[in-house]
Amino acid sequence: SAKYAIFQDGLVWGGTVQGEIRIGGSTYRQGLQAGNIKADGTADPSDPVHRIYKVRKVNKDGYAKLTIEDQTRLEDDFMAWPVQFGAPYTDGDNNGSYNPNFQAWLNGDANVDSPWMIGDEVLWFVSNDLSSSRTSNLYGTAPIGVEVQTLVWGYNQSGPLGNMVFAKYTVINKGTDDLENAYFAQWSDPDLGDAGDDYCGIDTTLSLGYVYNGLAVDGTYGVP
Repeated sequence: SAKYAIFQDGLVWGGTVQGEIRIGGSTYRQGLQAGNIKADGTADPSDPVHRIYKVRKVNKDGYAKLTIEDQTRLEDDFMAWPVQFGAPYTDGDNNGSYNPNFQAWLNGDANVDSPWMIGDEVLWFVSNDLSSSRTSNLYGTAPIGVEVQTLVWGYNQSGPLGNMVFAKYTVINKGTDDLENAYFAQWSDPDLGDAGDDYCGIDTTLSLGYVYNGLAVDGTYGVP
């Protein structure tokens, strides 16, 4: 619909590493790059395995109604769901490893492995802050060695849940030093339609931010 409340957002963190301030995350500038941090402390953001994976709940009839492009992406991401990097999955056969069977899943077999369908559509990706050029461009500091596993999901239903998007961040310090005096925050730029007529606020007791239109008629969306 091209109608949304949030223009851009991201997780931001800061702390000290051996007494030196380090900051990472994403705002208008991205302090992260694609991929996990490997056991040797390096990353390979150019590896095509590091992408945004997207799956959705669908049965055989629903699958047939998808475009060929969506069918291909769904099956590819289902089969290649990156559990080796931390993506959550359902162990349907209880053998402790990911052995997906896409056709059996489409047919409703509950005893097959599948991505964790916490919502009706689920996205997952992993990123890291090892790029010194990115962290320097973000807030002028060196990397920490932080890996972030991001899970995003939503629900295809009427009512409030149908208008919500949920995100869960798993943050792991894989650097050689502790991150001390650390703070984490959700950074957000709400634009409810036209960006110049919004009011924003926060309820600190609920950790709740909010935005609403400051005019009776929005410059982009019209009458609310």
